Formats: sequence, structure tokens, C-alpha cells
Amino acid sequence: MARPKKSNTYIDTLGWTGVILVIGAYALLSFGAIKADLWFQVPTLMGSLAVALEAWLKKDKQPAILNFIFAAIALLAVIRLLITA
Repeated sequence: MARPKKSNTYIDTLGWTGVILVIGAYALLSFGAIKADLWFQVPTLMGSLAVALEAWLKKDKQPAILNFIFAAIALLAVIRLLITA
């Protein structure tokens, strides 16, 4: 029988904070409150990294890899925005 995963409050908080950042940024972008600039890319980058780290620490590889890739895309967007500013 598989053992249930132990809960770690700090890791769980990190993951939920990341979820809130990504969903919040996406909602603000979708409703026209912000543009796809640093106000979108930075929270997306930080949120994706938080979710990726939380998933990695819990050995949940699929969401970890997905969010590391998403964070890499956001990082490249931040760099591009800073270079062209």
C-alpha cells in the first residue's frame, strides 16, 4: 500500500503562493487590467518557479518540468522587455 505524502506547511505555502501569482497575473492580463509587460511577466516567473520548486520537492515531475519551462519562457520575456526598454 502506498504511503500518503507528508505535508510540509512551508512547501505547501510556496506552491499556493505560486498558484495565486500565476492565476492572478493571468486574470489581470485577460481582463485588460495589465499588459503583457513586466507587471505580467515577473509574477508569472515567480509563481511558476514557486510551483515548480514545490512540485520538484514533492517528487511530482510533470508539473515541475512544465512550470520550469513556463518560468524559462517568462524569464526570456523579462530579459527581452528589459533590453528593449
